[in-house]
Amino acid sequence: MTQLPDEIAIDWHFTNVQEIDESLTNDEAKQVLQLIKQNHDRTTGISWETIEAWVDYLKLHRRSDDMKPLADGDYEADDSCAVWIDVRGFTVNLHTTDEGIIVDVFNAEQLRAEPFAEPVASTYAFDHEHGDTFYI
Repeated sequence: MTQLPDEIAIDWHFTNVQEIDESLTNDEAKQVLQLIKQNHDRTTGISWETIEAWVDYLKLHRRSDDMKPLADGDYEADDSCAVWIDVRGFTVNLHTTDEGIIVDVFNAEQLRAEPFAEPVASTYAFDHEHGDTFYI
């Protein structure tokens, strides 16, 4: 008679994460695995959809260390980007969704120490809430 295992483990590799998005670096793919591990829900498990959701989360919350200073003026972002702005001890992330925009405000110092820190404030606006012209 075959002995039944006391436990099992299903392994996901960072290259599996890169199958979802080939633009991710090895370190970013490993960060996704870490996020999945930290937020694992035993009732839903881990699937390709789970990995894709955490890839989207990482891409939304990552920021560049080579941010360029802004001067006063008007700026226009394309529909598929996230804009990061540091101002007065806060880091503001404005990003698009399929329904509108979301603005998250972070404690800048905390965000540098914890790249996936929770925002201190958030708001949103839906595309259908404005007319033909929308200014921020």
